[in-house]
Amino acid sequence: MIDLLEIEKKLLTPHIKEGGTVVDFTMGNGHDTLWLSQMVGPSGKVFSFDIQKTALENTDKLLKENSVTNVNLILDSHSNVKQYVRDKICAGMFNLGYLPGGDKSITTKHETTLEAIVSATELLDFGGALLIAVYPGHKEGTIEGNLIEELLSYCDRKVLCCSKFRIVNSPKSPFFFLVEKSETEEKENLGISACLLGNPCRYNGKSKGLKEDIIQKLRIRYTLVPICPEQLGGLPTPRTPSEICNDRVLMESGRDVTEEYSKGAEEALNILSQNKCKKALLKENSPSCGTHSVYDGSFSKHLREGKGITASLLEDNHISLFSENEIFDLPN
Repeated sequence: MIDLLEIEKKLLTPHIKEGGTVVDFTMGNGHDTLWLSQMVGPSGKVFSFDIQKTALENTDKLLKENSVTNVNLILDSHSNVKQYVRDKICAGMFNLGYLPGGDKSITTKHETTLEAIVSATELLDFGGALLIAVYPGHKEGTIEGNLIEELLSYCDRKVLCCSKFRIVNSPKSPFFFLVEKSETEEKENLGISACLLGNPCRYNGKSKGLKEDIIQKLRIRYTLVPICPEQLGGLPTPRTPSEICNDRVLMESGRDVTEEYSKGAEEALNILSQNKCKKALLKENSPSCGTHSVYDGSFSKHLREGKGITASLLEDNHISLFSENEIFDLPN
């Protein structure tokens, strides 16, 4: 009969490099942590995460019994992995669910699990891989499995190959995903209005952040390159609102800020060109970033067809534009 645990390690082993950096995203009682430490050898580095002190105590005991010294045990959510791991990783393991022998009411949660998986793909080195084991025998496990599969479906197949392994006639049995990164291909860069990522850079000092699940799907497919043309042009935040009036950009106070908007557009183009961005996802209606419509210059909240100053310049330089309403129109 098939042994999924044996298959998991057999599939992950070719990606683990002696002396490499690996992450156990769900420490548990430390068995995966120990295996990873043995695979990378004494010169390698292992980071292991759990939110339960019991997990750290059990794992620390196991590592000491095996004379292991190359592991960093971290009492924190795996969603914060980037606060601790700076190097590229050759492998990562997720063993979701609850701590074996522990409190079954404390389980991994899809909100932090999805963030951890996205961050893991951003840390993954060329030729590296992630192993994500899911336990659908409880409610949260079923939710996690469904959302992980949906998230991974947005990956670019040329960059991240995502496979699913499951016993088809045992729906409550654990199953796993294998995410393998190409040896040569990197994620495509995507320019994006910084306010859409939640940065408080709009004229009123606020953001227009997209929903977290949308940002995660963008991050797992693209390397995001944020721009705020108004700030790049030297305008403060917050600032008086501006609109395009007869080819000039005027603040509601009457001040002409065309020069600042033009400078910001040039700076934004320079950033996206340096990062080889062929596409940009921009904030609709903005005098900088509007891709289909902008306010009509009357400061009465009326819209007209047209493009913002930055959007026009980017399009003139052959960068394809999409508004936040067209996220799922981004071509594969």
